[in-house]
Amino acid sequence: MKQIKNVKVPNEILSNPNKLMMFWYLLSQSSRNGELESWIETHGEDKVLNLIVDHVNQSSNLT
Repeated sequence: MKQIKNVKVPNEILSNPNKLMMFWYLLSQSSRNGELESWIETHGEDKVLNLIVDHVNQSSNLT
């Protein structure tokens, strides 16, 4: 299993507890079911983390 050592989380996520909770939830769920490792191998760590951040931002705009 690949370990992500330094996760760069944007301030907009860090400053919002709901966004931060959603970010870590998505990261942990995708890691737990094995998708995260596959995504990182295919697209690279930075792109995958950016996609998760984008998803969090889009989801929070819906509420």
